[in-house]
Amino acid sequence: MRRVSDLIAKIGSSAAEQSTGVAQVDQAVVHPCNITQQNAALVEQSTVAVGEPEAVGDAAGGGGERVSVME
Repeated sequence: MRRVSDLIAKIGSSAAEQSTGVAQVDQAVVHPCNITQQNAALVEQSTVAVGEPEAVGDAAGGGGERVSVME
């Protein structure tokens, strides 16, 4: 009976280790996705800040032509 209890304890310990490992892998996959989304947002903001007429027009809802004329 003791052997069965030891095996069950080892199984429980292994399951906990696997759970931790899966959580770490999940974080490793999610983190780059979040960084990619942040980078895309920064590129969009930078493009608008630089004042590219098309980007400004898109951000402002289509006023790019007016910005181009003003340059």
